[in-house]
Amino acid sequence: MAGDGLKKPADRRRIGWLVTGLIAWLALGAALPLSGLLHVKFLPPPGLVFAFVCFAVGAIFAVSKIGTRLVSLPAYWLIGVHVFRFPLELILHRWYVSGTIPVQMTYEGYNFDITTGVLALAVALWAKCASPPRFIIWLFNIVGFLLLLTVVSIAITSVPTPFRQFTNDPPLLLPFYFPYSYILSVAVTGAFIAHLILFRKLIRQQKQDHASNTHTTTEEFQSHQ
Repeated sequence: MAGDGLKKPADRRRIGWLVTGLIAWLALGAALPLSGLLHVKFLPPPGLVFAFVCFAVGAIFAVSKIGTRLVSLPAYWLIGVHVFRFPLELILHRWYVSGTIPVQMTYEGYNFDITTGVLALAVALWAKCASPPRFIIWLFNIVGFLLLLTVVSIAITSVPTPFRQFTNDPPLLLPFYFPYSYILSVAVTGAFIAHLILFRKLIRQQKQDHASNTHTTTEEFQSHQ
């Protein structure tokens, strides 16, 4: 009981820090575009710096104590969270049709991340109702992760900076405006974190299987002595 009494305040503190961190992160994702800083033209481009910060924060979060606790979530949760990428891609396509973003940011161009959303729904339901082979989950996570990195690289080379490679109109400016800046700081960063945590879960399971097999082999060897 004493242990429980000590644990509950600690859990409340963790939740408090998490909520505070999320509020601060949302505030930063709003303050930068509203301040106009992302539009300032100097090297390195502020927008690219912010993208780097998003991925750095995401990686740190994924290996933090909170990330470690999230590893224990069922696989179907860590997979199913990516379903949001399906409607997001539909929205991006609608923005392209209205002339807001360039075609390469949609599935009519080079962005095929809608595949991740469809696969997430199928694989999450499979993992919820049964036990798919682990290589299926590995395959989903690798494909989704690579598609996410592809979208980010397309975006980086579509914004009006010295690194721009896609010169067709319109240039990608949407992430520089609030609340669309949350696509990077919340949607992309969230997907990045979810992929990293699922990778951690798969690696942990693989290590546990290896340890279990080694223990079984040792016992079998000893029983024959």
